[in-house]
Amino acid sequence: MDLRRAALEGRVASLADRLRDSSRADLGSYLSELVPDGPAPDDEHLPELRIRLARVAADPALDEPVRLEAARILDVASDLPSAIGRTGRVWITWWFARRPRDVAANPPHYLCYWEGLADDSGVLENGPNFDDLHDALTWARRRADNIVVRPSWDPDVHYWAGEGPPPDGLKPLSEPA
Repeated sequence: MDLRRAALEGRVASLADRLRDSSRADLGSYLSELVPDGPAPDDEHLPELRIRLARVAADPALDEPVRLEAARILDVASDLPSAIGRTGRVWITWWFARRPRDVAANPPHYLCYWEGLADDSGVLENGPNFDDLHDALTWARRRADNIVVRPSWDPDVHYWAGEGPPPDGLKPLSEPA
């Protein structure tokens, strides 16, 4: 089951259908054009979706139940872990430009993403870029117990930063002395 689709995009699609069936078909189309068909491969649409949900939630011409539903969905879009719960796995990877000429445009940082573990759950959320591993781990621990890290001091090796004993083949993460 696609957890993010059930918690967010599916609810947006339902609200858009409801608006299209009312006298506000324009708002239904306004929302639905940001709902991807099938599981969302990434979350690049989320910032614009938040803007559009906020506009619908604040539209005084709409009935209160519609505005309240838009506001509830906006809360989900703004805080996916609260809606989905702690599940899946978070990957944290130290990224750095391999070519010296690319370093100025792309400074080194930690990339994070949160994925579901079911076959069809896909990426639940892409994290922001972090300069500090501690900040990346704070973001990750809000989302899952299963956390795998490729740290800056050993970027080609996966480490376990999750709860409980590490899975076979992964060393527990500990920062170098």
